[in-house]
Formats: sequence, C-alpha cells, structure tokens
Amino acid sequence: MRPHDIMNWYKINLLPSWGRRTIMSSSDSKTPDAGGQSDSLSLTRMSRWVHLAPDSLSLIREELATALGFNAPKTNAGLRDVTPPIFSESQLENLTEDHFEAQIGLKIRRLVNAGAPWHVVSELLWQRFNNGRTPQKAAQLLETAFVQATPSETLEIFSHIMSSGLKEFYWHLHPKLRDFLVEHSPESNLDQLYWIIAHEPDDSKLSGIEHAYVFLRVITISDKTAAWTYFRKNKFKIFDSFGTTTHFGMTKQQLIYRVGELALSLGYIEDHRELFQLLPLGSPNRENRLSRPEVQSNSQSISQSNLSAEQLIQMGATQAFTNDDLLHLWRLTSKNSTPDLAWRTATILASREALPSEIRPAWEVSGERRAAYAPITLSIKEIECALSNLSTSAQLLGPALCTLGSKINEYALINGDVSRSSPSLIGTSSIEQIIATAVKNSLGIPKLTKNVSEAVGIHMIPSVAAPLAQAVINGPWIFAARIIAERLSIPAWGWNVSELQAHAKDILPLIGKSPSWRTPVKKAKWLTSMNSIERTAWSSLVNCTNDDTLEVLSTDLIKFICRLAVILYPSHLSALKALHQIRMPLAIIQDLEWFILSDAWTRLRNHQKVAAKVTIPQSLRENI
Repeated sequence: MRPHDIMNWYKINLLPSWGRRTIMSSSDSKTPDAGGQSDSLSLTRMSRWVHLAPDSLSLIREELATALGFNAPKTNAGLRDVTPPIFSESQLENLTEDHFEAQIGLKIRRLVNAGAPWHVVSELLWQRFNNGRTPQKAAQLLETAFVQATPSETLEIFSHIMSSGLKEFYWHLHPKLRDFLVEHSPESNLDQLYWIIAHEPDDSKLSGIEHAYVFLRVITISDKTAAWTYFRKNKFKIFDSFGTTTHFGMTKQQLIYRVGELALSLGYIEDHRELFQLLPLGSPNRENRLSRPEVQSNSQSISQSNLSAEQLIQMGATQAFTNDDLLHLWRLTSKNSTPDLAWRTATILASREALPSEIRPAWEVSGERRAAYAPITLSIKEIECALSNLSTSAQLLGPALCTLGSKINEYALINGDVSRSSPSLIGTSSIEQIIATAVKNSLGIPKLTKNVSEAVGIHMIPSVAAPLAQAVINGPWIFAARIIAERLSIPAWGWNVSELQAHAKDILPLIGKSPSWRTPVKKAKWLTSMNSIERTAWSSLVNCTNDDTLEVLSTDLIKFICRLAVILYPSHLSALKALHQIRMPLAIIQDLEWFILSDAWTRLRNHQKVAAKVTIPQSLRENI
C-alpha cells in the first residue's frame, strides 16, 4: 500500500468519527455487568459447539485472547480508550507499512477490550487481511471470530478464507478451533478441508479429532484396508479425543463398534476381540460380538467356520492362511470341480513343505507342477490384475510407472543422479531370453533402454525391497521380477519411494513450460519430448506418494512387482521358493500366496487358457 493510500485509509477508518457512529450508540454500549453476563452466555453457547465444559472453553478463550493481545481489562470510557493517537498530515505521509500494521493491531485490541460490537471489529480485521493476505492474518481473523462472534459467523468467515485460496492458515489455528471446523464446516468446504488435513506429512500436528475425521472419510472413499491401517496407527489419539462426548454423530462406544466390525470384515479376529473388550461389561454389543464362534478363540483358524472357498480366499487377503486353512480350501475346491484352484492350493502347501503325502503323487504329475511354463506377453489387463486389492495409492503408482518407465531412467542419466550404469538385462539362459522377448513385446510395459541407471548409497534401498533388489540367487522367476523392475526404472531411484517423490516434485513444475535459457540442452529436449499421458503420470506420482505412508507404499510396490512377475512367468512354485530363499518379509510371501489363489488371477488364467485341467483323482476327493 502506498503512503497516500495509507493516509486515506487511516482517515476513513481510524479517526474519531467512526467511534461516534458505533460505540456511542445506545444499542451497542455495554456496562461491565452486562458484559460479564454476555460473556457467561457466550461461553455456554460456545461450549455446545465444541463439546467442552464452559470452564474448559474459558481457558481456551483466554489462551486465544492472550495470543491475540485481548487481555487488557475492558472499560466503558468511550473514545479516548479506543482511538489511537491522531497523526498530522506530514506524519501520515511518512507512515511505514510496519507502522501501519502496528496501528491497526493496536486499534483492534483496544476495540475488543472496550467491548466493541463484532461487526465493527470484523470490518477492521477484514480490511487488515485484505491489505496483505497472509496465513497469520487469516488465523487471527478466524480466532477473533471464534472468541467474539456467533457460530454461524465463524463458519461464514472460514468459508470466505477458504475460497480465497489461502490454505496454510489452518495450521496457525488453535487445535480446538480446528476441531470445531472439522465437525461443523459447511459441506462445500469439507473436501478442501480433508485434503489439507490428510496430506499433512507430519502426523504429530493432527489432533485426535482430525485423525478421526480422516479415518471416517477414508472408510467411505477408499478401500477398507487403507482405513484400517490408518486407524491402527492412530487409534490411541482417536480414542482419547472422544472421551465421554459425541463427535461426528457417534459416541466412543459407537466408534468402537464400527471399527470392530471393520476389523472383523478384514479378518483381524484378535483386533476385533480387543476392540469389543473395551466396551462396558454387560453391554449387549460387547457380549453378542465376543460370543461369536469365529472370535471365541485366539488360535482358531478361519477354516473352522463354515465358509465357502470364495469368503475363505477373500479373508486370506488380510489374514495369513494357516496350513489347516489351505487343507480346508483343498477339500472344498477338489470337490467343486475346480482343479486349477485346487492344484494351486497344493502348490502353496508344497512351498511350505506341508503338502500331505497322500496328495503329493497326484500333484507331482499335475499340469500345475510339471508344465513347461511359457512366458506371457503382458497388457493392461495383466497390470490391472496385479494391482488387485492393493491400496489406492499403489493403484496410482503402478500405472504411472508403467507409463513413464524409461523416462525416469533417462532423467536420472541426464540429471547426474546415477551412481552407476549398466547394460539392460537380456538374459543368459534360453528361458530368460524368452522372458526378455515377452517383455519386449508387452503393451503395458515400457520399451528397452540401452543402459540402466542405478542409484546406490548407504541405506538407499528400503529393507522391504532389499532381498529382491540384492538377491544373489538366479532363476527364471527372479529374472522376470528384475527385468520388470528395470523396465519401470525402479533401480534409478533405489526402490525408495521417497526418492521417487523428490524427483517427481522437482520435475512436475517444469512440465509444460518452455525451458529457460539456463536449462541444459539434454534436459530441455527430455522435457519437451513427453506427451500428455506421460505428463499426467508425473502428477500421479506426486499424488500417490502423498496419500499413504511411504512404508505402506513401498511394500505395495514390491507386492505389485512380485505379482506381475508371476503373471509374466506363471511358475507358482518357483516364485514362492525364490521368495523363501532370499528371505523376503513374511507379508510379501503371504500376499503372493493370496494372489496365486485370488479370483482375479483365476479369471485371468481362464482368459489366457492356461488353467490346469488335470482332474483331481476320485480317491483324493473322497478321503482328504
């Protein structure tokens, strides 16, 4: 603001004529007693907004008032106490921006301390905010409204600030004010508010109410596994925030019931039991749920319930199969004339060295065991199959890597991020060369590059990926997994999703812009070579790494690679034995076991006409 503008604004808004128009009016004037009564009623009213006792809310209000400078005793002395010193014309001409801000702040504090009506204070606050919009000014405006105004006025101001495009102000607010906004914001602001909270990388910033809000949103807009993972990580803060009050239309007991049902639907029996044991003794919900057969014993396997082969396999996605579960699944599938699924079940038992001797001779001569596996040319359908039941973030990450592939590798070479470079894999044995050819002819996987960049450094490769990335054993399936990872340029960022996120955030602002004269020629050429689909894929990489924790996403990435390698080279026994040999984390092995039995893989095998058709011997169907 120019000095001349400051002078005019000051004359209009801060001179005594304003005071005669507002504070001196009989309808707005307050005596100390009336003000005290108004404060008491205001605290009672506000306590209903945020579910706090008036005494607790009084402390919050005092915290805010102190931070805002509204801590001087209120008076009824009129204009002399609310009007700052009047400057001469020459002084106004030399008024600096900082001095101007200081004078407005002083004026606001004196108005509030003198008991000025809200519409007078808000006008000054809005003018101060519009003079130079900052997160701090927005937060002060909203906090003052929370202390001085009505609930509807507070929410209306929040909507105005959100529509201004300023989002950072939210983290400058008092946590209890944030909780109020989370629970009471208009529907039109909820999506923006959710993304502000859910995308905050520092979980310690979030209150328990904010964590609860994110959980309740995720359970409706994402997959149930992601919701459960988020809740389990933050359950203590969420439960502590509820106490004896109601939030989001539910009590703490109702929240426990909802989360317990979620745990049971995903097969987390022990978590289900622990949650319902938190309910009061004698509660009908507690006794009914804990008496259900599937949750009475901690050691009880899911096979002991009367489940079909399909709910059984579905539960295996979240709860590891026991050997008894697999034997029960064998019985069901061998009697239901689904030999391919039965033989795959037997293969998993064999990889665990738990296949009964009665079944082994028939399994040894089945197509599942003795087939000479021909590599399959991949397409979008195969990639979608490999993404089945993974997190929403992984379902963004996988296709984005398949789209970009060599582009990431090229960027690492151009940008000088390479620790070492080596020729791309072509295979040494005949079967590896056939696998390489199949990948070359695949539609959903990027094409071959001459040299592969590899980022190497201390602790670069995360522990979940290290066994596969650094495996010393050889074999067709391991080769299939490595060549897929290579074509997706995963070695270029060390299998470390945080490194990929850093690259994507650096690249995304440059895409679509004309390279500056400072941009190296190779980099400029690389930027302009991308098509619209590839540019969108960079955006997906940024978005997907913001949605989930990097640890969860790294694990899902390895699951995706292992599944895709099984589709490319469908030797289930080779894959499982390789994972055991290189000592992959148990979660990865269990996921691949589930995928081998999954309905998505069954449908794809039938579509590809590779399902084993060797029937189950009658003696096994009757006796096992």
